[in-house]
Amino acid sequence: MIPVLELPLANAGDVSFARGRAFRLASKLDLSPPDKTRVAVVAGELAQRGFETKPATLTLGIDRDDLWLQLRVPGGIDFDEELLGASQLLDDAAHEQDTLVLKTKLPNPPVLTDAYVAALRIELLASDPGDAPASVKRQNRELVLALAEQEASAAALRASEERLKLAVRAAGLGSWELDEDELILSQRAAKLLDVQGDVTLDMLAAKLGPRGAELLEALELLQASGEPLHVEFKMPSGRWLAFHGARLTNKRKKRRRITGAVLDVTEHREREEEMRKRLDFERQLVGIVSHDLKSPLTAISMGASMLEGADDFVVDRIKHSVKRAQQLIYDLLDFTHARLGSGIPISPQRTDIAQVVATTVEQMQFAHPDHTFELLPYGAVFAMADEPRLEQVVTNLLANAVEYGDSKRPIVVRCFEEDGLAIVSVRNEGEPIDQDRVHTIFEPLERDEPAESGSLGLGLFIVDQLVRAHEGEVEVHSGEDGTEFQVRLPLAAGA
Repeated sequence: MIPVLELPLANAGDVSFARGRAFRLASKLDLSPPDKTRVAVVAGELAQRGFETKPATLTLGIDRDDLWLQLRVPGGIDFDEELLGASQLLDDAAHEQDTLVLKTKLPNPPVLTDAYVAALRIELLASDPGDAPASVKRQNRELVLALAEQEASAAALRASEERLKLAVRAAGLGSWELDEDELILSQRAAKLLDVQGDVTLDMLAAKLGPRGAELLEALELLQASGEPLHVEFKMPSGRWLAFHGARLTNKRKKRRRITGAVLDVTEHREREEEMRKRLDFERQLVGIVSHDLKSPLTAISMGASMLEGADDFVVDRIKHSVKRAQQLIYDLLDFTHARLGSGIPISPQRTDIAQVVATTVEQMQFAHPDHTFELLPYGAVFAMADEPRLEQVVTNLLANAVEYGDSKRPIVVRCFEEDGLAIVSVRNEGEPIDQDRVHTIFEPLERDEPAESGSLGLGLFIVDQLVRAHEGEVEVHSGEDGTEFQVRLPLAAGA
């Protein structure tokens, strides 16, 4: 801090002089009219206190960011409510036994050269112009404006506090405060905790049972280090409550307060428990279906192979049924990885996806001779892709087109490059997808009725998950002229 003017406070005239010099310094430092008035009022209050408890000295100074006023009284300063009120007009306060420093931020901090500080001192020591009464009137007028502004701010604060109270009431929050050793509970908090009257921390801990010690430990950590408080515990009534808290420090009073909220989270806890049980059930169910059925299906498939030549029709039907059941298992495994694991695993490498698409279309044409597949030629299109998984994507999209498209109209397949992306498009004509379902069509088990193929309705979900695993995206557009699924994948480097 650089002192600009030091004022011994020996008589009543020094109080007026200090007030005027503080106002002049604030003016030179480009403070706003209300802020200049606040500085002058605070300087006058400090000077008056110093004169009453003389000997005392008021120093006006500046540093890189602040204008500051320092009152020094060798006998000690009683930082009472009056000085507290004065300090609240400015931005910061620091109080020691015989020194009080109040600061306010500078809107345009100056470059503090020796020449600049010397010029300020000369300006402050210069005699007053002859219009001192006019200057006092101006300061008083600005003081009135500052008070009006302060009242408007107070009104806005009261309105904000009222809105906060309404929001807290609507959210079902209870508030609590720990001021030194006193625990203060709002009416809502007391009701949630099922307590009445004055309650100490020890009484509250005893009521919470085994979790009470945990709450006390968390509060001690909050008081010592400022670590935010987040504790959930079950009440004897069976309800779950969440305690949240933070530490506030009053710099002027040198005191710390702990304040926070308590909330009933029973429904949230019950939903979490229900979801956990549901996920456990899904894991077990999928595990049973996908793993425990593999062995008997393998045995059936081997038995069917041994029967070849006895009745080819029966053998083909057995093999077809086994293949269908195996595909259901593979879909369930992929569903498990996507929903309950870390995503469907892939092993991408530089792949000509146009060739993969062409091969898959050829296989689907052989499997569905009653449908027409039209592959529009383009040329090689290279992307970083897992070839078997990409084949699975195209197969699922083609199977979806076969199931829901018009069998008399061709299924049009394209593979091309556009805007640095590899595009795979599958388009069919038929009944458009209902617009309410377009947004959920890639969700699992989203089927109006079971499909004739025996699918679980996981095909499009798996398509979406596999495309995401390839860092791509898939979209659907459906209207009277047809339905098109479009997969977009990043091109391979150097493509």
